[in-house]
Amino acid sequence: MQNKSMSQMIQEREKNKFTFKLLNLIKRCREKGKHDLYGKIVRKYNIDKEKLEQTLGQQKNRDRL
Repeated sequence: MQNKSMSQMIQEREKNKFTFKLLNLIKRCREKGKHDLYGKIVRKYNIDKEKLEQTLGQQKNRDRL
């Protein structure tokens, strides 16, 4: 296991927090039928659609439990 400095750990946490917020925003756009906004976000942040579908599918399965 690598030793990480505190600043590296904080940067990773901030990046993860942003990613989580972005995924939740995309999920809400899809649920509410805002497909244009969904498409803009995917293009702006250069998100791989296959990985996104996998991730959102995993979130759906967790939500059911």
